[in-house]
Amino acid sequence: MHYDTGATYFANIPGAQVDDVESASRSAAYGGVTTVLPFWWPPKGERLAVFLPRSIDDGRRRSYVDFAPHCCLWPDLDQIAEIPQAIALGITSFKATMGYRHSGRMSDGYYLAKQMAAIRDGGLMMVHAEDGNLIEHLPSSRWSPPRASWAAPCTSCT
Repeated sequence: MHYDTGATYFANIPGAQVDDVESASRSAAYGGVTTVLPFWWPPKGERLAVFLPRSIDDGRRRSYVDFAPHCCLWPDLDQIAEIPQAIALGITSFKATMGYRHSGRMSDGYYLAKQMAAIRDGGLMMVHAEDGNLIEHLPSSRWSPPRASWAAPCTSCT
């Protein structure tokens, strides 16, 4: 239900998140879903030790269903040291993004360090891996991916 921007699919507003634990869990319950995995993006610069306990408390008070947070990490070296504390709080699923110039590119070694910190202490790291240079090049190259023979031709791709 979430894009990399943290916004729900029905409102891609950069820097804003339309749903919260209450509305997302209520929607899930109406659909018969009993557990949600919300993507939690801490505000830039806020320590996980502050953000996670507050968010867990909010979830316990306001969620209509069970939840298992997926903690998204910013390109912030200090967050690597906080991963064991997050795991001690019960957060075992993490996300790191890479590749986009506007988000502050980090080296592959940086992402490996985050992943190893999570794995070492029993967590799981999902790396949203992109090649930023390639992504930025494709629109200017006018490259179009091949289409299956059964797919309708794109009339707005010219």
